[in-house]
Amino acid sequence: MHMAMKRILGREGGYPDFYELRDELISMYGVQSANVGEVLREVCPKYRLRYQETDERGARSAVAEKRPVIAMFQLSDTELGDFHKFYRRNPRGMLRKVHLKHSTGPQGTGTELRGHAVVLTSFNSISLRLMNSWGSDWADGGFFRVQNAAVLGLSFYDVFWDEQDLLSPEIEAYRRGPEQKSRRN
Repeated sequence: MHMAMKRILGREGGYPDFYELRDELISMYGVQSANVGEVLREVCPKYRLRYQETDERGARSAVAEKRPVIAMFQLSDTELGDFHKFYRRNPRGMLRKVHLKHSTGPQGTGTELRGHAVVLTSFNSISLRLMNSWGSDWADGGFFRVQNAAVLGLSFYDVFWDEQDLLSPEIEAYRRGPEQKSRRN
């Protein structure tokens, strides 16, 4: 949400501090088990933002347009162990399904899954690059790569705003474009 708001030029009232926004979300939902869809449904309107669930193709398109995309996945405890082990040994490696040796697959029954949300930051023809929240000491400076969405069973939310969500001064800044902002600074 913070990255989506930062895309609004001249945002009326300024931009909330990242850490204040994070602390607000933690106080509302805790640090474990928040449902991303519920969080977005409740919090986005407060900040004049929108969201929509999308597939990998839509997520790639949003990232190409410089919009933030939340990616979510669920793993069993054994898969999570494989996940951590892979990035401990290969911080810059690209995770493939074969690396999750204990995978129960999407139809696994009787296995408790743990959900986690990350941010899709970029992609190329062979992988997706995601930003994790576990700090810069984890994997590649806090980032990791997977071959594609199917490896982790990723689902995506595109977070954005529409021109009709902007206030008059924000619309003027938007229409002037980033070139005007660059010239002023």
